[in-house]
Parts: sequence; structure tokens; C-alpha cells
Amino acid sequence: MSLGNGKPIQYRVDMEAVARKQLKLLVSLAKQTGYSHELARQLTGIYHELKNDPNGWSEPYKSYEHLGMKLCIGFLERLCVTFGVDDVHRIVIIKSIRANKGHALFR
Repeated sequence: MSLGNGKPIQYRVDMEAVARKQLKLLVSLAKQTGYSHELARQLTGIYHELKNDPNGWSEPYKSYEHLGMKLCIGFLERLCVTFGVDDVHRIVIIKSIRANKGHALFR
């Protein structure tokens, strides 16, 4: 779907409270370990994918057809993001974000 100017309509990205806490912890760990710039780069990449093409970047794992939503999981350099996608309203809701084993911030 695109606007009249040919630009695609982006998704609005929001975050559940649990995901906000997880993100704050990752940012705190990144500051302590000198990993802030790398984490910022990874988070920017994730945000770009979620805003522009959440379905193409991730794998769906559960559908809630009655709600018009599906749950998806996406990875970027061992950062794992689970999120819901509402394609009709163009909304992405981040449910969790965590560092997987092998990531510098894995705890």
C-alpha cells in the first residue's frame, strides 16, 4: 500500500511495558560494557524493519484472526524481537526484545 506520492505507508511501532523494561536493561548493560554504539546500530536496524516491512523481516508463529493480528519473531545479529502485527491498521506492537546466546549483552 502506498500514498499518492508513491511512498509506502509505514507502520506505527509501539512497545509493551515489559519490552520497555527489557530495552532499558539492554541499554544499561551496553553503557556498562562499552557496547552502546553497536546496540544503537542494531536497534535502529530493527526499528527500520518494523516500521517499513515487519512481515518480510520476520516469521509469523501465531495468528489471532478474530483480532486481525499475528505474532511474529525477528532476529538481527542475535537480538530477538517478538511482536504483534496489525496489517489493517498498520501497527506493530513490540512484546519483547532480548539478547540471545552469543550476543555481547546476553545475560
